[in-house]
Amino acid sequence: MKVLLIGAGGIGSFFAGAVNQAWSAGVLASDIDLTVADFDVVEPKNVWVQNFTPDDVGKLKVDAIEAHFPVWKARNERIDTNTKGLLRFDCIILAVDNVWTRECMMTFCHVKDKHFIDMRAFWRQAFVMPKGETLEEDLATLDLADKESGSCQKNYDRIEFGHRVAAAVGLQMFVNWIRGTDNGKFAVRL
Repeated sequence: MKVLLIGAGGIGSFFAGAVNQAWSAGVLASDIDLTVADFDVVEPKNVWVQNFTPDDVGKLKVDAIEAHFPVWKARNERIDTNTKGLLRFDCIILAVDNVWTRECMMTFCHVKDKHFIDMRAFWRQAFVMPKGETLEEDLATLDLADKESGSCQKNYDRIEFGHRVAAAVGLQMFVNWIRGTDNGKFAVRL
C-alpha cells in the first residue's frame, strides 16, 4: 500500500510523527510505503507549533520529517494542481493550508478512484473527513471563494492546538481505513 501525505506543517508534521510511532509499535503493517510531500523550509516560528526542533530551522520540512521519522520518504515538491506521478498512491492524506490543493486532490481522488483523508484546522477548530460518496459532497465542505493560503494558527502570540486534534483524528481515520472500518466526518470547535 502506498500513501502520500501532502503538507508537512502544523497538522502534517504531527500526523507524520504519530504514524511513525504507530508503525514502530507494529500497529501499522511494515509493508506500507509512506511518502511526505512539501516544498517549504522550517522557520523559527514553526518550531513552537509544528513537530520540529530548533536544529531543523533552515532545513526542508520533508527532510526534517524523514530524519526524525524514518518510516517516511521525503518528496521536495509542491503538489497543488500537479497530479503527475500520483496514480501510484492508494491513499492521499491532505494536510495542506489552501483550498485549491484540496479541491484538486479531491477531484483527482474521485476521478481516479483513490482514497483520501482531509485534515484541517484553524486556531481551536479541527475538521477531518474521509473521501465521501460523491465529489459534490466533498467539495461542499470547501469555501471555494477562499483563494489564500493560511496557517492553522490565528496568530503566533497565542498558540492553539486544533492542529494536533486534527492530526490525531486523522491518524485514527487512517488506521480505520487500513482496517476496512468506515469513517465519518469529525468537526470540533474547542
